[in-house]
Amino acid sequence: MSRKIKFRVWDRKKIHNPKLYNFEDVGNDIVLMQYTGLKDKNRKEIYEGDIIKKDPLAGIYYSVIFEEGRYKLFGKDAWGDYNRDIDIYWHTYEIIGNIYENPELVKEIML
Repeated sequence: MSRKIKFRVWDRKKIHNPKLYNFEDVGNDIVLMQYTGLKDKNRKEIYEGDIIKKDPLAGIYYSVIFEEGRYKLFGKDAWGDYNRDIDIYWHTYEIIGNIYENPELVKEIML
């Protein structure tokens, strides 16, 4: 199964479609976030940098990272540091923000 290769751009202000940029002119002021090929329980596309709630009852948050050639969830849970591949239950996750537009949620990830 192939996945669609897509990106979005964080320009230090908000998230945009990368088609709006001439990347030769923008310098280091942007961050590209790649689509994982997965969608959350609301059918919203999951991108690197998104913050998701994996367990709605526990209120535990994770960020989506790309590491070692695959997408992973990063954060802390009751058992300590969490840095694992996105598991088979990805379709039950819910995107609640991203690490750029919602810095207050990053604190929740690191608790």
